[in-house]
Amino acid sequence: MITYSFPLSDHFIDQQQQQQQLVIVDEDLKVVLFGNDAEKLCSQFKNSRWVIALIRCKDTDSFYFVWWEGSKLDAYTIERFRDIIPISIQSLCTICKIESAFQICKRNYYSMDSIMHDINYNRYTGFNRLSPPTTPTDQSLISKLKSQSTTSPSSNINKLCKIFSQSGSQSPNINPSTNLLPQLKNGQWFMYRYDRDNIVTAFHGLSVNKLQSMLCEKHSTVVLYKKNDEEFYFIIWDGTVTRPIEKCKFASFTNNVYLYHKDLHRKLRIVRCDSSCEFDKLVDIIRTSPGTATSCSSSSVHSTASTPGPVFFSPTPSTCSTPDSSQKIFKMKTTPGISSTPSTPSTLRQGCTDEKPNIIQNVPYFGYDAITLAMEEFNAGKICWLLIGYTAPGCQGLGLLAKGPKGMNEMKKHLKDESTAFGIIRVTYTDERAAAKKDSQLQKTMFVQWLGKKSRALEKSRRNTHMAPVYRLFQEKTVVHGEMEADEINDLEDVSILQKLLSFRNDIQFKKIIEA
Repeated sequence: MITYSFPLSDHFIDQQQQQQQLVIVDEDLKVVLFGNDAEKLCSQFKNSRWVIALIRCKDTDSFYFVWWEGSKLDAYTIERFRDIIPISIQSLCTICKIESAFQICKRNYYSMDSIMHDINYNRYTGFNRLSPPTTPTDQSLISKLKSQSTTSPSSNINKLCKIFSQSGSQSPNINPSTNLLPQLKNGQWFMYRYDRDNIVTAFHGLSVNKLQSMLCEKHSTVVLYKKNDEEFYFIIWDGTVTRPIEKCKFASFTNNVYLYHKDLHRKLRIVRCDSSCEFDKLVDIIRTSPGTATSCSSSSVHSTASTPGPVFFSPTPSTCSTPDSSQKIFKMKTTPGISSTPSTPSTLRQGCTDEKPNIIQNVPYFGYDAITLAMEEFNAGKICWLLIGYTAPGCQGLGLLAKGPKGMNEMKKHLKDESTAFGIIRVTYTDERAAAKKDSQLQKTMFVQWLGKKSRALEKSRRNTHMAPVYRLFQEKTVVHGEMEADEINDLEDVSILQKLLSFRNDIQFKKIIEA
């Protein structure tokens, strides 16, 4: 097994190209490692990293696209990695034949045969009986890339061509599927599902309304929707209460369906959504004419379970650069942005009632983009606290109340007896015994549930239901070290806060909270 941290030289690849059974690449399609040793391949499977690899099929010139997701990766990294996968599949399909896609979940393999056995055992079948519409293949991406400068990152694909013994001058010969299903017309769709034997079936639908009625929270599925001859939507529906075993298999299933539509890759827009509210927004976009989608703004994606609105990204790389998912991800803008300076609750409540909420873990949120932005500012250190509460009339949902950079005393000004609020605050404290040291200042994050004594009965009833999901939402976006409830401002004294954050209560006498 040979490992490299930079692209391989053409001369060396020529000597090795006939011998390689597996190749590991990074997100830019640079070769990281190649060889024939399964055990050394498994040594790359760490809990804190992800891996993309290609494994040559026996007795054929095709490959299996496989990947590994470490169990200790944070939600944002996993989401970004899963955005990279279809981009990589599209690019690799232009230089070699990809047989299927498979997520490796087992860390220990002692031979390549054992890996191949697991891939074949879990392989999705039945695609040869399906016939989604195809379009004439565009000029090969490889041919376009070869016309660019030799210093372009596209040279990584040329190197892969040589490892795979491909000339790189044209796309691999891929047999077209049998034409058994009717061709899609504008506004029609195919929904893909699989049974317990991993046999894929497709349902042909004629309207968006019919599609919406078939999407439910208990099942995850994939839909191909045709808007017109030049624009297709690859909709990934991730049911919020899907069974764990189905969630585990869904990533492999999704990428196998995407691989099956290789002829449409350059015309597909991939969309993720997991609630009816997000689907409604998607329908609004689908029904608009091309060129009117200027309301989308670039944004990062954290997790499928907590992302507001449908998430879009186009897996089509430009002709002069390798895939970069950070430039391809788009999220719907639902509310005006909120500045990083503290805002009063009355200011933030304006304009919340006319929009549809984002339902996350059965909790409706208004202006979720503003909450996400505030969390990004919190993690970046621009602010040290934020509060969310019932901003809509009738306690219809939660929204951002206020945020700020000046610590607990500033946050207390926004805690009213007439309202309920949930929030997080970064507490900076020092140990007097180590005051002379540069690293004597420590920081921890605390979740605060404010229970206003004069808050409405409806708020009191709903906060008991919403507290746990809101706490999980904050946990997904940042590290939370402790939590506390308070119904009086005096409850948020320094000693009380330190008691919730520190494991050893006897040390509290030496600790002191520092206001920003």
